[in-house]
Amino acid sequence: MGNRLRELRNEKGFSQTQLAIKFNLGKSTVSHYENSERDIPSEMIIKFSEYFNVTADYFLGISSIRNEILSANNSIVFNAIKNIDFQKFTNNELIEFIALMKENAKYFLSRHVEPSFSSVLKVAETGSKFKDRE
Repeated sequence: MGNRLRELRNEKGFSQTQLAIKFNLGKSTVSHYENSERDIPSEMIIKFSEYFNVTADYFLGISSIRNEILSANNSIVFNAIKNIDFQKFTNNELIEFIALMKENAKYFLSRHVEPSFSSVLKVAETGSKFKDRE
């Protein structure tokens, strides 16, 4: 459980002190939680889970699924994309779809790529134009 707290805190870019202030705790309390030297009270588990947008099961290390809703939505999106006939999209629909994918790619890359590397990553811009399908 402490490892998950450390992992989630680091993803937000918070120091132990910053997290302690956010939750009205002492820095040493956060340190004890992260090093599994002190049990995290159930009310704090709930607060941490809500703040970091993860399930309590994920926070406790019981599940590897961070967020049940996000996981379900991903399955729906992945299955839908497999069945999309992009040939039927208009030019504007393609542009809108690509913009949405870029926005989501930036979000996921920022959460899952090493910070030192993510600053180098950019979503590629293409100069090609789509054939007008309107």
